[in-house]
Amino acid sequence: MKRSNKIMMRFPAFVLCAGILVCTFAQGQNEWKKDLDENGTIVKMTLVNPPTALQIEKEIVFLVDKLGKPTGDTIRFKSGFSRLLTQDETNNYWQNFHGSTVVWNYWLSQGMLVTIASGQIPKDWFGNDTRLIDVTNAEIIGKLGSSATPGEYLLTVDRACCGPIPFTMGGVRQLQQLKR
Repeated sequence: MKRSNKIMMRFPAFVLCAGILVCTFAQGQNEWKKDLDENGTIVKMTLVNPPTALQIEKEIVFLVDKLGKPTGDTIRFKSGFSRLLTQDETNNYWQNFHGSTVVWNYWLSQGMLVTIASGQIPKDWFGNDTRLIDVTNAEIIGKLGSSATPGEYLLTVDRACCGPIPFTMGGVRQLQQLKR
């Protein structure tokens, strides 16, 4: 009896984790709704009918800070049940459905970004969130840093496993930051 209770208590977490693990990797073109404050800053983003393996989620609601990062999140299921997401679940959904890309593309469409494509990186850019778009159009978002190697820079990505990512401007199509 106790064993079946344990299984039943863990089943919802298993279902959600399985959904996250086999989640399709959409390219930021999912049905995102953005709620803005009076200044046009995104404060909440809702992903409607996310394409997951189990198709049991109705929507995922992300509260977003002024730097475009999720801060508090809720998942609503088609069954009517809803709950708060754990930090790991938030990170997985945000990453798998390219929430950061949606935010940065919105900022770009609103003229809120400064872009450089070549030359020296301004000193006041270091230590700030930066979107790097490389020559293959791959995108990485992290904190920009300098390196001890001349002409090399570093991008520190939240929750990355292997430390800062080194790069040179030769491999970069664009660097972008929020206007200050």
